[in-house]
Amino acid sequence: MTAAPVRATLAGMRPLAAACLAAVLAVTAAPAARADDEGLDAQVLALRVGAWIPAGPSMAGLEPGPEGELTLGVRLLSWLGAEMGAGVARPSSTSAAVRDAAGVARTVEPRLWDVPVGGGLRAFLAAGPVELSAAAGVAVHFVSAERDVASSATTAVTTEKEEDASLGGWAAVAAMVPVGRHTSLGVEGRFTVLRPHLFGERQRLDAFAAGLRIAQGF
Repeated sequence: MTAAPVRATLAGMRPLAAACLAAVLAVTAAPAARADDEGLDAQVLALRVGAWIPAGPSMAGLEPGPEGELTLGVRLLSWLGAEMGAGVARPSSTSAAVRDAAGVARTVEPRLWDVPVGGGLRAFLAAGPVELSAAAGVAVHFVSAERDVASSATTAVTTEKEEDASLGGWAAVAAMVPVGRHTSLGVEGRFTVLRPHLFGERQRLDAFAAGLRIAQGF
């Protein structure tokens, strides 16, 4: 192909490229413009650090442990935002007595990592200096589990390992107060429903997460 057709082709693509760039800028700038008009931050980076607490019957041997999550949110309207992020939970564990499918008594001690990646929508309500919010969404949980198993029929201890990626749903409420021009601090509570397939069966990993939340707007 000669230089002239190449230049002609590139020239013909310029209007399309300009239109695509304008569309991208319009989509990204619209939330910022609306937020600026109302004195709100267009984007918010938030970190929650707290405790993972099993809700009701859970995998045998799991106990409360540390958890955290980092999210990036965008204001769509003055009262509505969208967010996405990733977190990690590391429940503590203790020995627990269970029975296998054959009815043999066993003692297990699990070790589990849960890494959720997902997003959702968050609604806001101003109550004086406090900003209340409620959120809901879904996340893919990358779960890695390991447990030591001791059977009553033998003195041997075996280690079992399992991994699974499972879709879960969550809902959260938060209360935040400003501590700086673009910084706020508060608390958040979250409930997650999760049923990963581990060790040959569906495990119930429903949990509460509660902790401190710090948000930085920009």
